[in-house]
Amino acid sequence: MIALVAYDFLAVTATSSNAVQTGRNDPAEADLVPLTSHELLRLLRASILPPPRREPQHLLWWSTRRRRHKHRARLCHRNWHTYADATP
Repeated sequence: MIALVAYDFLAVTATSSNAVQTGRNDPAEADLVPLTSHELLRLLRASILPPPRREPQHLLWWSTRRRRHKHRARLCHRNWHTYADATP
């Protein structure tokens, strides 16, 4: 739900900034396309949010966690299908 509200905010901001830009006659901005919500999100991430962790220890931890989760999910799916096939 929060993601939808955030995306709506970015869309409204992009639309309002596009409306403001149409009234400009600056030749330096003549070759710029209007801001999109994705570009606003990229700018927000680059300027306000902290950069993601890229330390080798964290990457190895995340890889191990992801692979362990995939293994558990595979076992659960396999067990469920075995049970569902055996149940009339």
